[in-house]
Amino acid sequence: SAQLANIQGQAFALLPSTSPYYPTAYTSTLTSAQLQPGQPLTLLLRSFVTGQRKTRDTTDNFRVVTGVRGNALGWDYDTGLLFSENKIKNELRGGWTRTTPYLNLLNTGVINPFGPTSDPAAVKAALDTNYNGSWFTNKTSLASVDAKATRELFQLPAGMVNLAVGGEVRKEKLELAPSDANKLFLVSGFGSASVPITASRNVESAFAEVTAPIVKTLDGDVAVRYDNYQRVGSSVNPKVSLRWQPSSALVIRASYGTGFRAPTLNDLYLPPANGITGPSQDKIRCPNVSSGLIDCTQQFVTLAGGNPSLTPEKSKSQTLGFVFQPSNDFAMSVDGFIIGLKDVIRTSYSVATILSDPVKYSSYIVRGAPDGNASGAGPIIGINQLNVNIGKVNISGVDLDLKGRVINTAEDKVTLRLVGTYMSRYDVGNLDGTFSPSINRPAASAYGVILRWKHTASATWETGSWVGSVSENFQVGYDDLNGNFQLAGTPTRSVAPYETYDAQLSYLGFRKLKLTLGVKNLFDQNPPYANYSSVGFTGGYDLSYADVRGRFVYTTATYTFK
Repeated sequence: SAQLANIQGQAFALLPSTSPYYPTAYTSTLTSAQLQPGQPLTLLLRSFVTGQRKTRDTTDNFRVVTGVRGNALGWDYDTGLLFSENKIKNELRGGWTRTTPYLNLLNTGVINPFGPTSDPAAVKAALDTNYNGSWFTNKTSLASVDAKATRELFQLPAGMVNLAVGGEVRKEKLELAPSDANKLFLVSGFGSASVPITASRNVESAFAEVTAPIVKTLDGDVAVRYDNYQRVGSSVNPKVSLRWQPSSALVIRASYGTGFRAPTLNDLYLPPANGITGPSQDKIRCPNVSSGLIDCTQQFVTLAGGNPSLTPEKSKSQTLGFVFQPSNDFAMSVDGFIIGLKDVIRTSYSVATILSDPVKYSSYIVRGAPDGNASGAGPIIGINQLNVNIGKVNISGVDLDLKGRVINTAEDKVTLRLVGTYMSRYDVGNLDGTFSPSINRPAASAYGVILRWKHTASATWETGSWVGSVSENFQVGYDDLNGNFQLAGTPTRSVAPYETYDAQLSYLGFRKLKLTLGVKNLFDQNPPYANYSSVGFTGGYDLSYADVRGRFVYTTATYTFK
């Protein structure tokens, strides 16, 4: 909040009364207390004369792996050396104006803020204020050496006891290089300037695992893992699992373990930067969409970035399930899971969550001085979105996998499969220690919509050198957020279920070469309408729920050197 207190107010344009676009008919209806005759209008606007905002992201990935396998002194060993690099270059390609020259142009009155600008010279002058060029380059790299080895330890009445050990040492690096225009905050549409950053750390880990046949039909597995992250800390996490096979057709399995996830370099060191929300409502200053339009459809400044004080996430997990395979043509697996997370790393609470209850989450909102609004509260000048360790999450559900071969001849094989997940619980901890259910409720989760059910159903046909498949992707609907102009107390709308179909055909007739032609979203299904948006500026659909690319065709060629 202390950092947010320094956020500057938004930049406003002035429309002089001499402008041919000055709304004289409207201003003549205002009293002198509202506007003195001849005074300019203060505008908060979205520019369209400068064109649609366009960006281009170019990603380059490089990865090389080498290793040695063998056996010595009764051990089977496998060692590896890895280096990988991911580089993202972001460019602004149109519609992004240089703030000062564009504001100066607006203040002359030659640009129409209410509709099309009729003067071609003014339009050209506006387009000339656009910035086109590099915005930032983000590069991450990883270098690691790992080794693992296995061997038989000793014989028990039910079978052999086996041991596996291993370890890894790696170096992680992060480099963020903004352009000069970015560093100097010269372009509008961004909350603040970016700063260069270079960070790295060393990570060491080791594990040991023992598998043992307890009795003829019951196997046990005990494992332990040690991780040490530079400047973050270390952790030891065990896991125990059992596998019982009472018959050749049935396997029952269970496990219990703890987990550890260290914050990434981006989580820790990404420099604080201001952003902008999508059109949002301040429910305190505009409780019923009647307290003032600016508070009902305002775009608020956010402060996001890394936090070097983050601690690791920790978890406890339990699973119980079975695999039933009465024949080679049919198999079914059902696995239930219960997961408890604590010290969850999040970008604070989501903006939707904070604004859904600005009283409850007032510690994440910075307000300016009261300005006469009937609520007595000042306008929102910032929303805290910095990375934090916040609360707990309790999760439970069931994974389902059904597979059946309905045709199985020497010439043709047809297989049907259904893979789905049912979420029975996804409760997110609140500031007061209580938990709020998040399933099918977009505002309750910082990770997008947590769906009650989703599945993929497919049919695959194999004949000769050809393999073809058709898949259905299905997701249930969810409760939407209220729209900006939807009165409190009105029924919550629902986002419709989302269903798409994919098709793929592969040819395997060449030695070591596989050719594939595929179509995603075969029937070009549009995303269902949603008020909720998981990303600030998208409107009318939810990127965490739907793929907005529509139908597209792809081809792949895979060559195997073995």
